[in-house]
Amino acid sequence: MRAFIMLITAIALLTLGCSQEGAKTGEELFRAKCSGCHPDESKFPDYLGENAEKWKEGIKKMIDTGRVQLKKEEIDLIAKFLEEKYRR
Repeated sequence: MRAFIMLITAIALLTLGCSQEGAKTGEELFRAKCSGCHPDESKFPDYLGENAEKWKEGIKKMIDTGRVQLKKEEIDLIAKFLEEKYRR
């Protein structure tokens, strides 16, 4: 199952990279869209060590507040970046 998810993620990232000029990484998107309220050194105690799906829940809460607008692909990239950055 994990291999399947990784395959789908890889395909999505390749498609994203091929279809958009100037595609950004999860880190670049985080800095552009999130770091105004969540500086790089911020801690996210409820999410530390969590997988990307859990991070997506938090990101979607921010979208629901109206503070940020993100496309699904951007949410996926940011969540993956945060999962890797804050892995325990």
